[in-house]
Amino acid sequence: MSPKSLQRNLTLLRRSLGKPVQANASSTSPSSPITLLPDLPADILHIILEFLYSKDKSRSDVINLALTCRALLNFARQYIARDVAIIPHSASKEFKLFRRSVTSNPAYGKYVRSLTFSGGDSDSDIRSWKIRRMLKHLPSLHSLDLRGLNDDQAKPLLFSSKFPLLSGHLPLRDTVQHLEIGGGLDLEQISKLVSYPAIRKWRFWNLDDFSCYSKFPRNSTVHLEELVFEYSQIGFPLIENILRHSYQLKILECNVPIPRSAKESSPRGDDEYSSWASEAQMDIHFSTIQVGYVLSHVAKTLRKLTLFTKEQIWDKHDGTRLDLSSFLELKEVTISAMCVVAPLPDKLSRQGLYKLLPTAIESLKLHFPFNVGVFYSTAEGKVITGEYNAFGVKSMDVSEYKWISELALHKSGSLRDLKEVSLLEDTSARGKEVFDCEEWKKWKQPYSLKCEFEKACIQLFVSLRTNKKE
Repeated sequence: MSPKSLQRNLTLLRRSLGKPVQANASSTSPSSPITLLPDLPADILHIILEFLYSKDKSRSDVINLALTCRALLNFARQYIARDVAIIPHSASKEFKLFRRSVTSNPAYGKYVRSLTFSGGDSDSDIRSWKIRRMLKHLPSLHSLDLRGLNDDQAKPLLFSSKFPLLSGHLPLRDTVQHLEIGGGLDLEQISKLVSYPAIRKWRFWNLDDFSCYSKFPRNSTVHLEELVFEYSQIGFPLIENILRHSYQLKILECNVPIPRSAKESSPRGDDEYSSWASEAQMDIHFSTIQVGYVLSHVAKTLRKLTLFTKEQIWDKHDGTRLDLSSFLELKEVTISAMCVVAPLPDKLSRQGLYKLLPTAIESLKLHFPFNVGVFYSTAEGKVITGEYNAFGVKSMDVSEYKWISELALHKSGSLRDLKEVSLLEDTSARGKEVFDCEEWKKWKQPYSLKCEFEKACIQLFVSLRTNKKE
C-alpha cells in the first residue's frame, strides 16, 4: 500500500470512529457503547496493521498487538511473516524455526512476500536441495535475496538440470518479481535468467562478452522493465536477443555493444581501478548503425537510456550518429558523446543534434570520453595546449557552439519538454585520472548562448577537462 493510500485510509478511519460531542448531554445519560479493537471491521483492522507495519519494519508493534488476543493474532500473522531475513546455517535458531513453520503450516508460508538469506556466504552450510524444498512452501513470494548463499548453493539452486528454482516445477517462476544474486554468473546463465516471466528488473556486473555469446532460449518472451549491465563489455548478439524479445523494457543501461572483431587487452590488475576486468580494443571504426538497429526493438517502450563507451578504445569514428527521434517514450538520455558527435580533428559537423533526439526528452547528458572534446581536443592523454589556450582567450565563433544553441532554439518546436542539458568531459583514461576538471562557472558562456537557454528555461551544465598541474 502506498503512503498516500495509507494516509487516505487513516483519515477515513478517524472519521468513521469519531463521534460528535453533545454539549447539553445530561451527566446521567447512558454512555455510548465502546467498540473493542477486535470487534472492528476487517478492513479497518488491516489499515491499522498496515500503518503499524509501515512505521516499524522490525514488526515489534505488530507482534505486541498480536499477543493481546487470538482474534488479533489471526490478522497480524500475515504482517509478521511478510518480510523474513534468516542466516542459512544449521546452528541458526531463526532458520530452524522458519523452516519448521513453513513446512508444517501452509497458511504461514503463503504470507511470506520477501525472503533474504543474510550473513556472509561463509556462514551458510545448508544444502541447496533443503533450501529448494523449503521454498516450495512459499507460493506468494515476490522478493528473494540469495546473496547470503555461496556459489555451491546458489547456482545449483537456480540452474539445476532437474529442478531449477525458477522452473515450472515451483510456483516461484510466476511469483518472484525481484531476485538478488551474487556475481560469478556466466553468459548462458544470464540469458536464462532474463527470460523468467515474473522478474522485472535485472542488474549484472563485471561481464566480458568478447566471444559475443549468441545462444538464447528459444521462443522466450522477455518481461523485463529494467536491465543494467554494470562494468561490463557485452556483445551485440546477446543484447540483441534480449531486446528483440522485450516488449515492455523501460530502462536500459550498458556499454555500447562490442562487435565480433573486438580484442580483449590484458586484465587491469588488483589496483584501485580494477572494477573492470579488461578493456575492449577495437580495430574497426566506431559506428552507430548496428547500435541503432538493436535499440529499435524497444523504441516504443524505452523511457531511460544510459549508453557508455567506458574502457572501449576505438580506432576511429565513421561519422554516423545515433538517431533516437523515433523513440516515443524516451525521457532521459545519458550517452557517450561518440554516439552523436565525432572527435573535433575529424572536422565533421555537429549541427542538427536536436533532430536526433526523442520529442519526449526531458534530460540530455553527453559524456565525452578521453579522446573526444566539447571545444578542444586531446592527444596521448593530454589536452592540446594550443587549442586550450586559444579557447581561453579568444571570443568564440557562433559556429563552434551552434550545435548546442540549437537545442534551446528548437525547444518550442520538437523538444518541448527538455529541461536540462549536460556536456561532461570525462577526466579518466584507461582506468586512471589523467585530467583535472574545469566546471562551467569558470567558462564564460557567450551572452547569446546564455540568453537562449534562459529563455527556453533549460539548465545548461558544461564540465571541461584540463591538464593536471605538474
